[in-house]
Amino acid sequence: MSITKDEATQALGEIAAARGRVRSLTIYAYTAPYLILWGIAWMIADTAIALFHNRLVDAYAWPVTTTVFTVINIAISVRQGQGRESTVPGSSSWRWKPLATAMIAALFVVALLFGAAPLNGKQIHSVFGLFFGAVYAALGLWIGWRLLATGLALAALTLSAFYGLPSGEAYLLFM
Repeated sequence: MSITKDEATQALGEIAAARGRVRSLTIYAYTAPYLILWGIAWMIADTAIALFHNRLVDAYAWPVTTTVFTVINIAISVRQGQGRESTVPGSSSWRWKPLATAMIAALFVVALLFGAAPLNGKQIHSVFGLFFGAVYAALGLWIGWRLLATGLALAALTLSAFYGLPSGEAYLLFM
């Protein structure tokens, strides 16, 4: 059985398209636990502050939640990384780049908070919502439309809540 040049070209195109879909779905499967994890963290901290509004909860809800969920995040990263070899041929340094990128992002947010000096908790909270919306949207440009849509939705919902809801419980529960 012989195939024509056009049939071979079409088959190679279909293989390339399938490879792209598999790559995209693999990246979604890899990133999904983190998106879910931090969505739950956000929900726990905001709900705790909104429902149990007192000095102690207001002061410690986010630091405790962030600490606990960072440990869980690291555990997921370690588990996902076990048994994996470098996917970049000839590169032994690729493993530190995601952590370095996260550190740069964290330093950017800290610098933004000091430089812009938001006046209240609602403004600080909204900075994080907009920042992560931008991160998801940027990742979506590289990975796929689902992350892009998630990032744009997060940014739009953050702005809607910021301008449409008063500070306090309503804003936190919406977020």
